[in-house]
Amino acid sequence: GVAQFACNGGHARWIVSPILSKEDYELLRSNEEHLEGNVDNMVSSSFQNLFDALQSDTRTVIAWLIYDEILEFRIGVLANDLTGDLHAKMGVFTDEDGNKIGFSGSYNLTGRAASNWERIDIFPNWRNEDLNQRVEEISSDIDDMWLGNDNNLLIFEPSERALSPFIQEAKRTKRPYKKKSINNVGPSSPGEYLTDGRLRPYQEDAMDLWFKNNGRGI
Repeated sequence: GVAQFACNGGHARWIVSPILSKEDYELLRSNEEHLEGNVDNMVSSSFQNLFDALQSDTRTVIAWLIYDEILEFRIGVLANDLTGDLHAKMGVFTDEDGNKIGFSGSYNLTGRAASNWERIDIFPNWRNEDLNQRVEEISSDIDDMWLGNDNNLLIFEPSERALSPFIQEAKRTKRPYKKKSINNVGPSSPGEYLTDGRLRPYQEDAMDLWFKNNGRGI
């Protein structure tokens, strides 16, 4: 799915939060003058831990998504005396025709899902105006968070230092997907390749099988 997202020319914005202990949080809030530097230290550590924990094929894909600027991050740290986690789970998917699907909640991919009570609500904006309004509300909330206009969050852009493990991974590996080209130039006969950046069906099948087989095959 992520490979196809990249092939289609997709772009994603993720707002994430480092896991902060109470001591970490108190340190951040007690030293406003050095807040950005302290956040960068913690974020860099979190990104390095993530990089080390990922399996090599997943790590390479994420590294290239970051390197190609398909995937952008912002870091959210709680403000206004909030001391818990940035725990809201919501997002909006948009296709090339402007159709949108919003979601709020989580189906939880962790082991706790087996014992938790979970819920996720899905809103396709083309069904009716009420659903469209819900999608627009979620989209507006995310835009406010991304731009730093949510009073309950401090938003930071990860530094080159924080992203360095992923950038270096991309530089030493091959791109694991075909990056969409808007201005493909080449043979236009039916026996060659499509000139609008799309893959042929058999190419998509080959790519899917490649990822399912952990990057092994001919």
